Amino acid sequence: MSKTINFNNLINIILPPYKRVKNVIDLCLSLIKPIQTLYSTYNLYRTSVLYNTAFTSQVIYLEKLLNDKYNSSGEFPDIYIEDADNIEQVYLTNTEEEVEGLYITNTEEKTGLPEIYLFNRREYEDDYDFIIKMPTGLECDNNEVRAFVNKFKLAGKRFNIT
Repeated sequence: MSKTINFNNLINIILPPYKRVKNVIDLCLSLIKPIQTLYSTYNLYRTSVLYNTAFTSQVIYLEKLLNDKYNSSGEFPDIYIEDADNIEQVYLTNTEEEVEGLYITNTEEKTGLPEIYLFNRREYEDDYDFIIKMPTGLECDNNEVRAFVNKFKLAGKRFNIT
């Protein structure tokens, strides 16, 4: 429940009828101006706190927060969060090793096989709980993103930004 205060109305209500002349009203308005400034600052702070408390550490909320802050224009693909436990290690072998498995083909060759994405060694070795995937063209400070996510993520969860 958000109520706003109309300070002009408030002065008219508080002043007795015989003192409601322009000069006295102007004097009261000038005296109450610092309170109006504080009140508008409080309302801005209240709005931002309500916005921040509406979000939890769930993936969908973290994605929305990141997209609202760093990709609000929508000109880049969305920032998304990937679970780090789902990364399956892929081993490349030579054909001389005679191991049944993975073959690398060109994109023009239609093999009908599912696409496999190769990750960096660090993504396999480091023990992350989730990975934040940022679009390539989006320029933002990694430390700032890390601090922003730390504010909303669950304690003890580790993440990487790629």
